[in-house]
Amino acid sequence: MSRRALAAKDFFAKKSQDNLVFKLLGSITFWAVVETVLFSALHYLPVGAVNTMFGSLVGTGANYFGFLFIMPVVMTAVFCFMGVDPLDQFDIVTPCLPCALIFVKIACFFEGCCYGIQSPYGVYFSDRGLFEVPVQLIESFNALIIFLFLLSYKKFAKKGTMYPVYMFFYSITRFFSEFLRHEKNILWIFKTYHILCFIGMILGVVSFIFVLTRREKLENFLYKFSYKGKLNK
Repeated sequence: MSRRALAAKDFFAKKSQDNLVFKLLGSITFWAVVETVLFSALHYLPVGAVNTMFGSLVGTGANYFGFLFIMPVVMTAVFCFMGVDPLDQFDIVTPCLPCALIFVKIACFFEGCCYGIQSPYGVYFSDRGLFEVPVQLIESFNALIIFLFLLSYKKFAKKGTMYPVYMFFYSITRFFSEFLRHEKNILWIFKTYHILCFIGMILGVVSFIFVLTRREKLENFLYKFSYKGKLNK
């Protein structure tokens, strides 16, 4: 095994650091704040780019999935620059995502956005004068279930698999709740988010398998571009 591979293996095997920065990076509270700020920054950014590429196919429905797809790339670059283990950090930050989404969807319910289809058994929204399915609360409940599942899964999860698991389960739950959303169908009974959900499910499964079967190569690759990897050239 080469010197670089040995250094990478030693680096990614470390679970704790005495440095205050590393302790802060390992804090779920810290990552909850980072996730909120990053989501706010990326929430609308992907929409314009996606609309430019695909026009009305995707529309403004790409916001959260833009965050879901782009955030790992951005944060991996940050982790590598700081010389910390990206896989460990993603295992810490991932449960913060559905936890934040619980409250985001509750806020959507009171705001009146992301509303559902009309139904006589729904909730009355005075601003539109309609009874609608409270799909925001359904998605909030889904996020709660995913959050509790991730907390349980973390006890026996393989390193680096938390985020792929979240991506898959968020996509599949959102796929079904999307049928209750008041959105225009773009392909038979399917809406914009159905396409993005399908992509998210595929990416979740593929990345999960890749991390399980190619983790050592992935760690060597990430270490090569990390701050410490640059120093050990």
